[in-house]
Amino acid sequence: LIGGPPPIAFVKPAFKAKPNLRKKAVHWEWQSFNNQGRGQDDQLTLQHWVKCTPTSESEDSGYWFAEYNKKVDILKYDEEEYEKYLTDKDWTKEETDYLFKLCDKYDLRFVIIHDRYEYRERSMEDLKDRYYSVCKKLLQVRPPEGGDKGALIAMNTYDKAGMNSKFDM
Repeated sequence: LIGGPPPIAFVKPAFKAKPNLRKKAVHWEWQSFNNQGRGQDDQLTLQHWVKCTPTSESEDSGYWFAEYNKKVDILKYDEEEYEKYLTDKDWTKEETDYLFKLCDKYDLRFVIIHDRYEYRERSMEDLKDRYYSVCKKLLQVRPPEGGDKGALIAMNTYDKAGMNSKFDM
């Protein structure tokens, strides 16, 4: 505080490198594409900007993010299996078919399935219980297809009574 002025800091001057102005600008192109994630029957054509490089993808290569659109495999049953194993006094075959069609269409998103369900007034737990009980029964009666049958049955189990007791207060 009493001493003289502080010493001057010796800092080596550093300058920014000059930008390379001789480099050519990148060319972008407006291209059309079809999104395979929207389904086979959808013919919607979308467009986006694509950087043109010697290794750029061709126009018909499709949409980059379509590989992330996964479809859930829904079990199917025939008339004989339904009559033999899947009959239920509360559910008709037509209503079960309708439920499985909605499950396939909406990828087992039961909130949406319950919202779109127009066959009869049923709770979401009823819909889940019917779907998973049919899947469990089908997995029990069919021969195993390369996977662990016990694990598949355990994955397709839904406890409707347990779910209702969790929310009762």
